[in-house]
Amino acid sequence: MAVEDLYAAQVAVDPESDTLIADAPVQVFAKDDRSRETPLRVFEPASGVEIPLLRSNRYGIIQQIRVEGDPAEVVFKSGPYEVEAQSKFGVLFEFGLTPENIAAAVAAPNAAAEAGAAQVAIAASHAATATTAAATASTASAEAQAASTTATSAAALVAEVEATSDGIMTAVAGDPTSAFNARLSTGIAAAVAAGVPVEVAAAIAEDSTVVTAAAVAVSAEVAGRDLAEVKWAPDDVAFAIVDEDNRRNFLEFDFAGAPTSYSRSLLMAALGPELLAQASAATGLQDQDAAVTGLGFVVVDEDGRRTEIEVGVDGRFTQRVIDSIASRIVVPTPPDPIRLILPSTLRLLQGQTYRLNFSSVIRALGADHRIRVTGVPGGSGNLGTHWQLTPTAAGSWTMTIAVLDRAGAVVLTASTPVVVYAPTNAPTCRLLAIGDSITRPNVYNAQAAAMVGGVTRGTRTYDNGGSRGEGRGGWSLAGYFTNIGHEQWGDSPFLFPVGVAGEKFLGATEFWRKVCYDDPNGYDYQGFQKIARGWGEASAPFLFNAQGYPVAPTEGDVVVDATFAEADEFRQYVSGAWVRMDPQPAVEFSFSKYMARYAAAFADGAPTAISMMLFTNDWFNQLTDATWLEWETRVKTVITSIRAWNATIPIVIIAAPTGGPDALWAAQSVNKVDFDARMRDAATRLGNAFDTSAMRANYVHVISFLGAVAPENMADYVHPKSPEGMAQFAPWLAGKLAHIINGGA
Repeated sequence: MAVEDLYAAQVAVDPESDTLIADAPVQVFAKDDRSRETPLRVFEPASGVEIPLLRSNRYGIIQQIRVEGDPAEVVFKSGPYEVEAQSKFGVLFEFGLTPENIAAAVAAPNAAAEAGAAQVAIAASHAATATTAAATASTASAEAQAASTTATSAAALVAEVEATSDGIMTAVAGDPTSAFNARLSTGIAAAVAAGVPVEVAAAIAEDSTVVTAAAVAVSAEVAGRDLAEVKWAPDDVAFAIVDEDNRRNFLEFDFAGAPTSYSRSLLMAALGPELLAQASAATGLQDQDAAVTGLGFVVVDEDGRRTEIEVGVDGRFTQRVIDSIASRIVVPTPPDPIRLILPSTLRLLQGQTYRLNFSSVIRALGADHRIRVTGVPGGSGNLGTHWQLTPTAAGSWTMTIAVLDRAGAVVLTASTPVVVYAPTNAPTCRLLAIGDSITRPNVYNAQAAAMVGGVTRGTRTYDNGGSRGEGRGGWSLAGYFTNIGHEQWGDSPFLFPVGVAGEKFLGATEFWRKVCYDDPNGYDYQGFQKIARGWGEASAPFLFNAQGYPVAPTEGDVVVDATFAEADEFRQYVSGAWVRMDPQPAVEFSFSKYMARYAAAFADGAPTAISMMLFTNDWFNQLTDATWLEWETRVKTVITSIRAWNATIPIVIIAAPTGGPDALWAAQSVNKVDFDARMRDAATRLGNAFDTSAMRANYVHVISFLGAVAPENMADYVHPKSPEGMAQFAPWLAGKLAHIINGGA
């Protein structure tokens, strides 16, 4: 029976930035093609027409395809990224339901059934060896021999087999990361076996709350069932379920909740003929278009009581089953401690207005809590949900924030120094701001610089150099370390080939082609036209031709051209021609080379301060110890690179704000509560790592935008309105710039 297999729609994702890739070229390779040199042909599933060049669409979705030869597994490859995929029928093939086996079962159902019965006999024999009673073993063996006399006895062991989407699974496993699962064998033994073995007593002594709760949940689930035996071993646990005729069905699971390979082979051997009998020999599997999501097995005893086992296609219990079990186990969790999250010192500028939303800067703040702020004169006010201050005079104070419960008792009190600086006019303050989409418009950084009489610097400008910066929408910190030579997104201005002088690396041809000609108003390319003209006026010609190559290259110039294979994309101008660099260079993050390469943008003065805010995209979906360590390491690399250019230039690292009001999160896959918690966690980690005396001695400073923007001034779930929302960030950065201008460390 011919099977026309196909692959479901895939998504093109950049794992570094966790963003979808539009218009990404994709090749498909056999899984065993390690060299990735022979791409497989792909076709439209419905028409059979070959697709000459497979690409993701504008949303980053790769269409459903058929693959040459209908392999069960392939590798999708786009640039450096690869992902293994399994065909729609590959899941069935994994369980032995291959076209050959299906044809054999349809042609000879009796033989298939007898094979299933033989597997059941093996299963019963295996079960017998697991029991401790010789009599039980003898009975199970006899039952297995009787079962083999007829093909239908295979189905009799499981009185009713159905795909199910309701009910719950008998509690034989839990969340693989939970304490319950870690004590699965002993927990079940405590619930259903006579007496308490030594290992169960030890587990209860270690954590009685968890084990007792697990035992209660299991006991409630299996009460009244004919669960005759439980046998545990170092690697698995086996259950014997007895029906009304005293026949046993053994199921075996490992301690992660997955059926063992033995149980999986038994189930498929016993149930395969039953399932295949329902397949249409006329149409075959190629006419089926239903996703196989799992199997449900239901055992019914003589009283009509049902025990359900629901397993996904990967052989593991479904999340619905795990959630049902977890909901019955209540383990007390200590409340999150209340904590104030602020920089070590608040640096403010006289005459500017500052705001702190309490819910953003106080972790675990409850609805019944009240806030009391004292210690800072000059118009400060506690407005219920936030604190606001417009300082009227320079000076130093200590601000104390107290959290009170409903009865008026203080549950938290914390103090922080506040320093207010008089307005200054420092035209020598030139701020270079690095960041994501919040920094991209050059608004808050320009507002902050103007508050201290300064200006901004950078290569991206929308007003002919009036305001400048280095903001890249959608980028995380990782993007500044990895984005080079891409066909989309643009390139990091700080990445350069090793061994090539900064002024000799002229960037990515695809980037300049889109900046100058193909997409000058595109989100990733707008604002770079002035630097593409050598910082000339709008009437000046571009320095790059329609292919993105320099118009007037000199000997030794280097570009990266993504239209070539990755192993050939670095090109060098040698003797009047662009040729492949041999060997292809490694890439490094270099601030010194950045300043040399883009010297035209700094002809009116190099930066005197650098700020960096890269939080939102980095922690939008998750924040773990491992991802934080990677982020912290990269920040330290940035600092080291800047220090190689200038030993004392101040560097300001900014903690990004929490999200907008709940209503603005409706269309997001992430909820506001979790996102805000990550922002507070990241701000806390930032303070611990960089808001230290050692860092300040190295001219590294930390400020925070947590709680700075009023809810009504948020444009969406993470972006403030411009200019009013941005204007609430600016005073916090201006206060730090005033501190720097006044010689503060």
